[in-house]
Amino acid sequence: MMNLIETAAVPAGALPRAALAEQLRLPGGFPSDGALDNKLDSCLRAALSAIEARTSKALFQRGFTWRLGAWTGTDGQKLPIAPVASLDALSLILRDGSETVLEPLDFRILEDTHAPVLMPRSGVLPALPHGAQIRAEITAGFGAAWEAIPGDLCEAVLILAADYFDMPQSREAGLPGLPGSVQALIEPYRTISLRGIGQ
Repeated sequence: MMNLIETAAVPAGALPRAALAEQLRLPGGFPSDGALDNKLDSCLRAALSAIEARTSKALFQRGFTWRLGAWTGTDGQKLPIAPVASLDALSLILRDGSETVLEPLDFRILEDTHAPVLMPRSGVLPALPHGAQIRAEITAGFGAAWEAIPGDLCEAVLILAADYFDMPQSREAGLPGLPGSVQALIEPYRTISLRGIGQ
């Protein structure tokens, strides 16, 4: 069992609302009651979520909680998201709910474009008793600002958000298909499955 939960949402002020408005060629300079801004933000958040899900990449840097019920190897464990900026906390939670805090400095992150790996600095990963879980607090993402995200991923977000703006039923239904232009832009960032550490 593996579970990844976002613990901090992308701030509204970080969303590229103006860039999406320009992509949609919306007229500017008029007062807004907030409804248009809310719609733009909703489309951007839906596009970000869809692209992050397809690529296993966090675009905006923020916090996540990761829970794991069993290691897939003793020498390292693949993390479910990239790029990882830091390992902030690590705990072993036993079946009875008792918790042992592990020292994050005893571990390191092996950087990888698609699948960073949590590794012990020495020896092997700690044994997990039956029914126990590992809980990790991590910070992941390309950066806190839109400008820190690779340009092709930014373009994919804007294209998909514009598509959602024009066809809101696609966003609301969570339809699995992505426009071909978006698929082409995100393809280099999709996770490549290879056998090895933490697989």
